[in-house]
Amino acid sequence: MKSNTLPRVFAIIAFMCASVDGLADDGGQVLGLGIGKAKVLDLQGAARNFGAREVSRETSAVTRGVMLTHEGDFGLPGLTSATFLFWPEDVLAAAVLQIEKDRYDQIIAVLKQKYTLVREVRPFVGSRSALLRGGDIEIRISAPHLSFSMEIFYGQARFWTQLTEHQKNLGAKRQRQQEDRL
Repeated sequence: MKSNTLPRVFAIIAFMCASVDGLADDGGQVLGLGIGKAKVLDLQGAARNFGAREVSRETSAVTRGVMLTHEGDFGLPGLTSATFLFWPEDVLAAAVLQIEKDRYDQIIAVLKQKYTLVREVRPFVGSRSALLRGGDIEIRISAPHLSFSMEIFYGQARFWTQLTEHQKNLGAKRQRQQEDRL
């Protein structure tokens, strides 16, 4: 075994032990990163350990901090990409996971063991969605009917408040622009 492979193997084992199925634990973690605690350097280390690569770096309109998108599975089978949003103080505010939709039942079962299920829409045919909460963390899952992937959106309460405010401001701005055209 190559000398640089051994640390990666240990990192994978530690990651999987710390986080059942690699999703989240009771401490509000996603992919082994503590929401409200992890820094950009923590993300970069996790990405390096799992061979994920950064594909986008922007400033989030909601958090005003850095927003990083990575491709790779971070040790979670079916994960295709993950976007991480940080507060300006370099603390993880939210994460969005794009994952294969056929894992919905397994993922919701794991998350229901760790978080309180507030609402779930599970039609026989159609789009599925769920809302879970635990402490300061809210998780929104969206699995569109005619899609092969689903989105799992983790965020702190402060993030969801700012997202709602941002959406209201965008709606009001669009409304003003439309009125100005009349």
